[in-house]
Amino acid sequence: MPADMRARLGPLELPNPVLAAAGCAGAGRELAQFVDVARVGAIISKSIMTEPRTGNPAPRLAETPSGLLNSVGLQGPGIDAFLQRDLPWLLSHGARVVVSIAGQTVREYGALAARLSDAAGVSAVEINLSCPNAEDAGRLFALDPATAGSVVAAVRASLRYDIPVFAKLSPDVTDIVAVADACVTAGAGIALMPESVLDTMPQASVRRHPIPKAQAQLTTPLVWRRGEISPSVLALRTLLASLPKQKRAA
Repeated sequence: MPADMRARLGPLELPNPVLAAAGCAGAGRELAQFVDVARVGAIISKSIMTEPRTGNPAPRLAETPSGLLNSVGLQGPGIDAFLQRDLPWLLSHGARVVVSIAGQTVREYGALAARLSDAAGVSAVEINLSCPNAEDAGRLFALDPATAGSVVAAVRASLRYDIPVFAKLSPDVTDIVAVADACVTAGAGIALMPESVLDTMPQASVRRHPIPKAQAQLTTPLVWRRGEISPSVLALRTLLASLPKQKRAA
């Protein structure tokens, strides 16, 4: 008898716990060359904005011994093209779709959520909070609990009640649990911890070659073997354990 791989994320039930992270599967067509997208638990789209974006000029990728430096710049087709072309393609191939959204203002996030609320086949919405806030001198939404919470609240208020909301956080904060708590309180069912760690390369011990934009990302793999604990995982578990039980359950 085959193993039951079903996974539940809040109200969302998936056939298995494998999700293609935002950007890793493109619009789905790229991944479909190698695997049936219907067999993946869910496809998380590249972060979609209101208008099309070409992203940063090349070079914007660089390999490192620990992963990949990237400064893509949120390249994407915009919400209109996504709803007309990419989402129907994914659904026609049996994929479950989590739509990642990004914005420069709280209002833009809310407007994107409203568009998705009327779209059929959206399994969940991921809020990419690692975006510069145009109304706060370009400071990332994810850096402040109140600001992150206001984005989640705007999305939750504009989105159909039965579509779950995931908040994608940034590790570049002094208290990530406070940000996660604000997001869950504001209406996010799940707070996601990204693998990208900004500007972690030591200034003096490595030789640097500039890539476009001052803010780049270092993507590193996370492998956690059962029973083994790293300092980062231990610190996060300690912080989570300090929350009230009802907050941890949320």
